[in-house]
Amino acid sequence: MINGFTLSALKTESYECGIRKVNSSQEISSENGATYPDQWPWHAAIYQRRPRSTFVFVCGGTLVSAKFVLTAGLCILDGDGNLPDIQNLFIRLGVFNLNAPSLNTGQHRWVSRIHQVYRKHADGRFLVTLLELSSRVVFTDYVQPACIYQLEGIDNRMTFTWPFGTTVGWGQTWDDREAVLKSSTLRVPLLLDCFDHDRVFRGNSLFCAGSANGTDLCQKDSGNGLYVELRGVWHVAAVVSFTPQSTNNHCRTDSFVGLTILYDSMMWISSVTKLPYLIEEIIVKDGREFDPTKSYRNLLPRHCGSFLQNRITKGKTAPLFAYPWMAFLANRLKDVDKVKFICAGSLINKRYVLTARRCTSFNDLP
Repeated sequence: MINGFTLSALKTESYECGIRKVNSSQEISSENGATYPDQWPWHAAIYQRRPRSTFVFVCGGTLVSAKFVLTAGLCILDGDGNLPDIQNLFIRLGVFNLNAPSLNTGQHRWVSRIHQVYRKHADGRFLVTLLELSSRVVFTDYVQPACIYQLEGIDNRMTFTWPFGTTVGWGQTWDDREAVLKSSTLRVPLLLDCFDHDRVFRGNSLFCAGSANGTDLCQKDSGNGLYVELRGVWHVAAVVSFTPQSTNNHCRTDSFVGLTILYDSMMWISSVTKLPYLIEEIIVKDGREFDPTKSYRNLLPRHCGSFLQNRITKGKTAPLFAYPWMAFLANRLKDVDKVKFICAGSLINKRYVLTARRCTSFNDLP
């Protein structure tokens, strides 16, 4: 449970996500964005055929299942701002160095279909995009899917429940002559700070990350995922939709990077990918109009509203000390040296017990 919400099971009998299979045996400093091979097995490299040229690396993406890579709309648009033909796209997975063939760890797949969520009046650059692969990838130590963060992540103070996130990629931010994968930890500021900084964040389902004094992302980093770790499981919570414009082949460091949160597209992602752990679509059926002046019988189940049991039935005896947070709420009876059991509760810290309101709504308080 996170901030009052319960996440669906991240692992089913046949599916697991967000778990690294390879861990580095050496300490690697993250100050310069260094990563080790296979640290991010869900990160994908997207290539596109340009006119009169061979395939070139254009942006990043996130493997979310054996058949789908998640990215941003801006990532795959051609020079005219249109979606390319699918035969002009292919994906590399299990890659650490773009200039190396990755024969022992890498896999590559062609794209069979481009899926984009439809939103009226939405800017296509900021749409969440799913690339369906020509065939299923094989999950190995080096190729694994990330989980998808299912909660909105925004509280009533317009702040995010995860103040930091990690993004990885092969963009032009760093002087990486070897084109190796780099990481960057981004601060997620107040949502209002995004609005004040750039009006592009208003009305496009965007939020910002990084710092107005320095952002580590630039060209070819669009489509990268923003990853958050929950109990050792990695989730993709957003995709990089645009990065600060560069001048003279250098990145701007005086602007936030724009990201699209996945929560607003969750039902669409679920319907396309059919991932077993995602929130199922809620089916709303049309109701029936009834005349309030008439009396109707049997509109509700016979026992609806009836409190049939006041205790657990058909249960089994719990082992001793199995639930050390359980509390026994009792009332001391007047004139009798006895206590009467009233309710149960849960110890939530050293001073407080959580229980139901009715458990304390009696007249003879001690």
